[in-house]
This record gives sequence, C-alpha cells and structure tokens, in this order.
Amino acid sequence: MTLYVVFKGLDDGKFTLATMVPISQRASQQPASKIGFKAGDSIMLQDAILALTTKSANDIATAVAEFVSGTERNFADEMTRTAKNLGMTRTTFRNASGLPNSRQKTTAKDLITLGVA
Repeated sequence: MTLYVVFKGLDDGKFTLATMVPISQRASQQPASKIGFKAGDSIMLQDAILALTTKSANDIATAVAEFVSGTERNFADEMTRTAKNLGMTRTTFRNASGLPNSRQKTTAKDLITLGVA
C-alpha cells in the first residue's frame, strides 16, 4: 500500500520521480531491513521506490511516508482510507513499513483486492 499511495501521488502530479525525499532522524533510526541513510540525507523518489521494492527498506518507507503526508501516522491513516476506498474492509495500517504493530491488520482477501488495484 505504501507504493500504491506513492504511485497515486505520481499519477496526480504531486511529485515526480526526481523529487528528493529527506531522511529524518526518526526514519534513520528504523530497524533493519534498511538502507542506512543518516538524518539529513536525502534520496531521489525513484531510488526510494527501488529500495522499497528490492529491500523492503524500513528507513525509506518512513522517509517516504513523512515526505508524502508529514508524519508516518498521517500516512498510515491515508493508507487506511485508500484501503477502504478500494474495498479493503478489514485492513488498518499503523505504519508504512509493515513492521509489527498489534493494531495493524489485514486479510488475504483484502491483499488480493490491493493486488488487483
């Protein structure tokens, strides 16, 4: 869903693949798997997408979430709203990376819905 929201933002012209995504202190401190950027660094959105798809980089997921929505919490709320709009009725997101959170949930059926979308 993180990538789905990013691709929607690209389609809507909110940013481009060349847009630079800043790495915050919070993003730099995410647990592995991660790329290992330091706070204050930045990454081009195109490279961030590649990092998310090939490494499931938790630091990059947080940085992208903060870039798109201001905070990872706001981004998780946006992901949940997007899920509901797609018909994913049993999904709630709490972070952009998929790291464990007892209040984050989904179902196989909902993930199929996302895959089709």
